[in-house]
Amino acid sequence: MSYLIKQDIPLVFIHIPKTAGNAIITSLSKDYKIKHIPNDRSLNKNYHSTLIDAENFLSSINDPLVFTVVRNPWDRISSW
Repeated sequence: MSYLIKQDIPLVFIHIPKTAGNAIITSLSKDYKIKHIPNDRSLNKNYHSTLIDAENFLSSINDPLVFTVVRNPWDRISSW
């Protein structure tokens, strides 16, 4: 899923599955208003949106700061 974090500088978080994204959103939601960026290709609200979804959703906002968290694939496999 992707999220718009509302503050002075628009901040977009691209949530890659299994990279502690829920913990990041939970932590940030304590101090900031957060809006889920929907996936236009699925009727399921919980389906992960992508950077393309974020770009389409934020087309009217200039220069948002975009970030994500990546995980070492070997760590992910070993924890699975």
